Amino acid sequence: MLVEYFHANRQMEEAYKYLHEMEERRIQLHPFLDADIIEEVFRAVGVKGSSKGGPQGKKGDRAGQSSKNDKICEILCEFDGIHRLR
Repeated sequence: MLVEYFHANRQMEEAYKYLHEMEERRIQLHPFLDADIIEEVFRAVGVKGSSKGGPQGKKGDRAGQSSKNDKICEILCEFDGIHRLR
């Protein structure tokens, strides 16, 4: 994933660009990225992160709403877990 690549190369502005794009598309970050990476990128660019891993104020607007992306991620994660057991 590009966020992880730019994080590993200490290019935090570039990493944040992709995190921000994911947020704009309403893609949850945590199923795809480690929480430490998310927080480190936000901290490096001066964005205060929330406990959910996104910039404060952006996710709160969607609190309590489920999205198609959330359901797709849930299904894929469940499938991946089942697939790995076999």
